[in-house]
Amino acid sequence: MSRNETALVPTISADELREQVDAEMPSLVGGFQPGPRRLSRVGKLHLGYKKVTTRNGREIEYPAESSWFVFDDPEIEQLVVGQTRTSDVVESDGQAHTAALDIIFPCNRIGENVEIAYAMYNSKRQLLCTSKDGITKRCMDPETGEFTEGECLNENCPFAQTKDNKPAACGQVMRLRFILPSVPGLGVWQLDTRSKWSMSSVLGYMRTLKAEITRGQLAGIRLRLYRASEMIPDKHSKALRQHWPLHLVCPLSFDEYGSEMAKARAMTYDSKDVEDFDEAASEDLFVNGGGLPDDEPAAEGVIVDEDTGEILLPGEEPMEAEIVPEPAAEEPAAPKPEPPLPKGSQPLTNDQANAVKTLAKKTWTGENALTHFKQWLGQKYGVTGLRELTGDQAKDAIKVLTHNLEAAANAERKVA
Repeated sequence: MSRNETALVPTISADELREQVDAEMPSLVGGFQPGPRRLSRVGKLHLGYKKVTTRNGREIEYPAESSWFVFDDPEIEQLVVGQTRTSDVVESDGQAHTAALDIIFPCNRIGENVEIAYAMYNSKRQLLCTSKDGITKRCMDPETGEFTEGECLNENCPFAQTKDNKPAACGQVMRLRFILPSVPGLGVWQLDTRSKWSMSSVLGYMRTLKAEITRGQLAGIRLRLYRASEMIPDKHSKALRQHWPLHLVCPLSFDEYGSEMAKARAMTYDSKDVEDFDEAASEDLFVNGGGLPDDEPAAEGVIVDEDTGEILLPGEEPMEAEIVPEPAAEEPAAPKPEPPLPKGSQPLTNDQANAVKTLAKKTWTGENALTHFKQWLGQKYGVTGLRELTGDQAKDAIKVLTHNLEAAANAERKVA
């Protein structure tokens, strides 16, 4: 650690330092007290932007997902872009944006940097009901505007149910707060998302980092928050749609690890010293997909992906959508390494498809299991997916996979 870095590390505990600072405060007249001692919120980042389209002669404004982080202040955004690696810069409409951020978390406990809550808003983006534990809820009285407590039914609540393929009015929101160390403003930034893919990825890495790598330290460590393109299946149509969920990674080398940990411990804050999460609806979140009783409905024809929050309007195709094909009776256009077996005349049944899928899961495991299964289908039967098999091909696949599994089991028994 350099001399300058050493100077940043306090030689007394945080509580002792707070007592010293409080003792320096002047005597106040009239009972006035200083504001809370905490890191304030500098701003909020977004994962999308507003789009405007015309439907039936009227303009409709709706949120659309971006592949980069959206700042409210363009000057701050360009400052961050200037510090971003070229590979993480995204160009759109002649403007440069960043798909990666250097961040540090202010608190050591995961739950003090991330808040996941049920939240329901009306079309004016007002918070109507929320629960931070899935047990107790705070709901706004429509007559008084005041919030009262009650029992939260979480996923069993009628407002949390989908209806006619429309997203539920109430759903989970992940609020992430962090420090942008190279950006002006000594405070925290907040980012909200409804994407379950982002929640799983971010929380999973935070848990691994703290439990397996840093052995208990999370606050103050340099991390990289980035967005990466992924093809995510839609719940209803089964189409693959392009999205850019959030991911975390630690860019430190092992040579940097020791000095970084010393600085990290010096930059650890208590949750009470950081401004609370903002419950207001971010503009890039679609908040009223299901439409609430006695309230202005969502824009007509808006389609919302429940898992990712992507917004589509009628006639607008998902980016790079790949629709799962229906059973086909024609030969594939592209030649395969092995000639396909002759196709039978019997169509594929659901029972046959489920049987092949079950055997495939036992045969191929791991992250690339689906890729290996599709490669095997292409080489043996000349198809690109399970649903392209005919009934005769499915029978043959069941026979082959069963034989292979039995042979593997016999080999294991001999070894044992």
